[in-house]
Amino acid sequence: MNKKIEVEITDIAYGGSGIGRVDGLVYFIPNTIPGEYVAAEVVKLKKKYALALLVEVLQSSTRRITPVCPLAVPGSCPGCSYQHIKYEEELRIKKQQLKNFLERGLKTDLSSMLKESFAAPLPLYYRNKIVLHAGLNKKQLRLGYKAKDNSTVIDIESCPLANTAINGLLAEFRKKHIKLLKNNDRVTFRQTANDGTLFWINSFGKKEPWLKEKTVCGDFYVPQGSFFQVNPQATDVLILKVIELLKQISPAYVIDLYCGCGLFSIVAAKAIQCRATGVDSDTKAIKAAKYNAQVHGVDKQCGFLANSAENMLKEIKNKIPVKESVLIVDPPRTGLSKGIRKEIAATQFGWIIYVSCSPDTMTRDLTALCETGYELKSAEVVDMFARTSHFESIVCLNHISKIRA
Repeated sequence: MNKKIEVEITDIAYGGSGIGRVDGLVYFIPNTIPGEYVAAEVVKLKKKYALALLVEVLQSSTRRITPVCPLAVPGSCPGCSYQHIKYEEELRIKKQQLKNFLERGLKTDLSSMLKESFAAPLPLYYRNKIVLHAGLNKKQLRLGYKAKDNSTVIDIESCPLANTAINGLLAEFRKKHIKLLKNNDRVTFRQTANDGTLFWINSFGKKEPWLKEKTVCGDFYVPQGSFFQVNPQATDVLILKVIELLKQISPAYVIDLYCGCGLFSIVAAKAIQCRATGVDSDTKAIKAAKYNAQVHGVDKQCGFLANSAENMLKEIKNKIPVKESVLIVDPPRTGLSKGIRKEIAATQFGWIIYVSCSPDTMTRDLTALCETGYELKSAEVVDMFARTSHFESIVCLNHISKIRA
């Protein structure tokens, strides 16, 4: 502990830390770039690896830039992992990370199946939602993000990931309302083109309003507390990528697990005139999905169920032509449960489009599915979360029986 080392950075790990090796031990050092030679201080030592903080860049990369946010340094705000790197290098890193995950999991060279990463239309000032925490530090209230210890609150006056409207409301909130906060309160800032910018503390009360999100395929209503993508411009790219895959496949039926307010189901019904069924355990989102289908004129093609994904798969397998159908899954970061993977394998959909914000859990799921008769056809990155360590992936699978047919 506290040992000073000098090391060459040879790679970037998922999560954003640079990787270096000294005397056979692997060091993970944030805020570094492959090709750099750095001095660092060890802060955590394990048997096979160590974590260290950057002390000085002894030999800098030409891809290094000055971060926009002063908190984007080791030991400070953990949100941004790549503000010190030119954006085109960040894209290259994320594509390589997706490739590494998939090739390790599926144990094959996937170079020909990996498409070019799609850059975020706005690398900064893009988020339409942020959640800040209130915390006491020496009896002084802070409002900001949780530090890496998941306890300390880093006070922020603005965030370069949040859009300008949210930053404006945050500044106003800090002047007028911060005294209302108590320790451990959560403040959510949310913005849509239709509803403007709003905030709520902890919850939004008994009556949950609906917001209206503008997309490349029209407006979608979403309950204030339900999921919707945080990057509107990149969401449009994601929608168009899914449409492109659906048009290539031209399925008779689409099943949309974790459908939320019905985005992919409705997009599919409009783009290729297929029938679609969406399922989500969020009953409020399902109510909005049914209304969205009416707004988009596809309510006769789309059905929505408030149910678990596993139960829905058990019920539907004998009711639709599964081999001529596409299964779309857009699960939370935890990915698919073992039971859902088992039901998908038993159902044998002709195609699967897997949308994920977590390449590690997605790779676990894809590995299991490919062991039951599926084959990877394409994969790509849509950078939904620019300047952070996260990214969205879109993967398309074929069932082998469908390929041979």
